[in-house]
Amino acid sequence: MSDQKSINDAVDYLYTHGRKYAEAKAHRVYHEEYRKSQKIGRNCAAQNQRGYHKNKAQGRAEAAGGQGAGEGGEHSLLLLHKR
Repeated sequence: MSDQKSINDAVDYLYTHGRKYAEAKAHRVYHEEYRKSQKIGRNCAAQNQRGYHKNKAQGRAEAAGGQGAGEGGEHSLLLLHKR
């Protein structure tokens, strides 16, 4: 009989505390996903920043060297004009 009582006690415990457990688990999952999204956002921002500086440095090098996409220094003149 004690086995049946312990099973009933366990079921009662789960029934009474199940809501709190579910809420806690939902909050944990929400926070994990939020942290992932923040990490992804930081990585994207860092990659965009690196790409921006790389393109900017490449543009300066083309302007200084006189080598552009067109013939001679055609592209470098456009870069100087945009500044």
